[in-house]
Amino acid sequence: MVDKRKKDVPLSQEYVNDSDDSASDKKPTVKKSKKVKKEPTPEQEDSDSDSEEEEKMSTNDEGDRFLRLSNNRRVTVRQFKGKTLVDIRETYEKDGKDGLPGKKGISLNAEQFQKLKQSMGLIDEAIKALK
Repeated sequence: MVDKRKKDVPLSQEYVNDSDDSASDKKPTVKKSKKVKKEPTPEQEDSDSDSEEEEKMSTNDEGDRFLRLSNNRRVTVRQFKGKTLVDIRETYEKDGKDGLPGKKGISLNAEQFQKLKQSMGLIDEAIKALK
């Protein structure tokens, strides 16, 4: 499929018609309002970032805490056989239940998760190098 939009025209302006409105067979024009990004106040910047993450965490039926990454992916912190695991996994829906764990994913123990966190800078650099 070939993208026929003009490269220099933002999508929100693509459908705006600048020509004469005298013809009745023209499509109505569509204008989208610009979103204004609010700058955080100094109090918000100083707030503990952990509390912000806490608001995003949910609890599943088993009492495990999880963070939704996308519609069908999430990170769950859980206990299995007495060990704490960080489970990064695809999920699916079945019989009206959403967020059931799928086969695709990985469970990291606490030591592996700490090593992953420590390596985030290197991973970020590798991602930037690929762009």
